Amino acid sequence: MRPRDNPFRTERIGRLAFRAPGVDVEALCDEVLGRRPRCAIVGPHGTGKTTLLGDLGRAFAGRGLRVHRHFLSEDRARPATFGRLKEAAALGPGDVLLFDGAGHLGPAAWAALRLASRRATARVVTAHGPGRGPTLLETRACPERLGELVGELLGRRDPGLDRLVQRLHVEHGGNAREALLALYDLAARDEPTLLAGRTAARAVRDERAQSALRRCISSMFGMSPSP
Repeated sequence: MRPRDNPFRTERIGRLAFRAPGVDVEALCDEVLGRRPRCAIVGPHGTGKTTLLGDLGRAFAGRGLRVHRHFLSEDRARPATFGRLKEAAALGPGDVLLFDGAGHLGPAAWAALRLASRRATARVVTAHGPGRGPTLLETRACPERLGELVGELLGRRDPGLDRLVQRLHVEHGGNAREALLALYDLAARDEPTLLAGRTAARAVRDERAQSALRRCISSMFGMSPSP
């Protein structure tokens, strides 16, 4: 299958919105602007933190606020920190800082970011654990949510496909990003297997192909590729 025909290609995945039972982005936006102007989205790898941050950014922009979004990965944290702090210091009323990857900042850098962004209307960050401000929402691994995303990308759901999604959810420890990577590879090399909902074992055999595809999908999610 050609990359442009792959249902799991990055531009299609990038259009997916965050979904979780009982979560309303506009309500979260109200909460940030009301009671939690300094807060964090917390959760494991691949559970939708970056996607939700992007949805919030669009909601803030729709309310006339100026949105400033930054991404920091573990391997780029130190060289990029100074520039992020300098830009954050220029923010003021009407500005919203969305900082993806604040958990990668050390204690001194985090304290400096908090100080630099103190005049902004709101600051929302993501992290893999607590300690970066009050928690706005904790994202969790959810096979049902992964199944909904896959069904939306393929335009259908069936028991065989759901079994495949369940298996990938377990194999990748609930990391939806890695599960979608495996599905991209499977669709690229063996579309009939994907459509039949059979084992995904062949999707993870070629490590070089996996590495390249991991970088592709990870860049879409705004995350560093896992080793």
